[in-house]
Amino acid sequence: MLKNKAFLKLFCGQSLANIGDILYTISVISSAYHLTNSALVTSAVPAIITGSMMISGIVAPIIINRFNLNKIWSVTQLGKCMGLLPLVLIINYYNHVNLMILYLIVALIAFLDGFAQPVSNSLVAFYVDKPKLIQANSLLESSNQLLSIGGWASGSILLIFFKSGQILIFSLSFSLLSAVLILLLPKVEIIKPNVDGFSWHELALGWHLIWHSKLLRILTKMDILETIAETVWASAIIIVFVSHVLHLSQEWWGYVNALYMVGTFIGAVVTYSLGKIINKNIGKLICGGAFVASLLMFFVAYNKVPIVLLVLSALTGIANEVKAIPQDTIIQQRISQDKLPLLYATQNILYMGTFSIATLMMGSLAQLIGIRSVFILSAGLLLAATVIAYKNKNAF
Repeated sequence: MLKNKAFLKLFCGQSLANIGDILYTISVISSAYHLTNSALVTSAVPAIITGSMMISGIVAPIIINRFNLNKIWSVTQLGKCMGLLPLVLIINYYNHVNLMILYLIVALIAFLDGFAQPVSNSLVAFYVDKPKLIQANSLLESSNQLLSIGGWASGSILLIFFKSGQILIFSLSFSLLSAVLILLLPKVEIIKPNVDGFSWHELALGWHLIWHSKLLRILTKMDILETIAETVWASAIIIVFVSHVLHLSQEWWGYVNALYMVGTFIGAVVTYSLGKIINKNIGKLICGGAFVASLLMFFVAYNKVPIVLLVLSALTGIANEVKAIPQDTIIQQRISQDKLPLLYATQNILYMGTFSIATLMMGSLAQLIGIRSVFILSAGLLLAATVIAYKNKNAF
């Protein structure tokens, strides 16, 4: 895979952008907290980021129908750098920062960032031959997980030695290097529809694509159920489970999340190593991965041994990744390349919105029916996804 120069540039460009994004998020959250000492003000940062990325997902079809994919990614990445620059100056050189200006810049950067994932995921299908898509997606996913594990840990350590404004300079540097590599990517050509002015119909193109494809309807139903189920791994819920059910200190939720991410990394590596075998058994892996994740969730709900929880968390990460990568690959193999950016943009809106609402819903249910019951409910949702996959296994 790494002999493919186009894919290598995309891989490195995306990896550098991810490092920059992690450092940027750590820096901004740290700055907001030091400026206000308010948990509410600080928690508004990830909420603004999510909301802005959802808005960019809504308008993405309009942009995608009018501009080349390479141009969209390079312009938005350069735009992020231009947004980071005043942020660096404000945080490093001004003692009194206007929070509204800070939030506005964060919203702008997140809005631009919302175009990156749909475009980069789509470009993979242009640069990589279909038989090698499993390995390409596995390599990208393993890199993402490894960078997440190392990036957040390293970023937290950097806060000991550097001010948040200085870390923001590191973020800007990585983002600029990423932009250079993105500019060097081979240009891909997609036949654009004849667009005359703005049409509300454009905003529904991705939804129209999902509705009229049996495969996408099946995968979307599964993904919604799985997205709701996986909110139990969100910090606000797992911390309650660790504290109230297992009676452990609160840092254990960090261990649980870390092992889950390690599991996803292992799952991506396994998928990369067994690419040819997985290509021939995509349907079985999608069904099997969903079933194993459901079974593991039931075990988590009834488990009372801390070490076993860590093992189950890692195994869940492996199961989810072994299912998710073939699922992404089958979309890239079956859906027309020119439709992929619209589809990914729509999926981003759907899954981010579902996760946000489901997190609040699961938090409320945890108080009403108990935290253990929420894990049992999540296991049931994953089992329902398994049933959908099994009933429609021929579609894969």
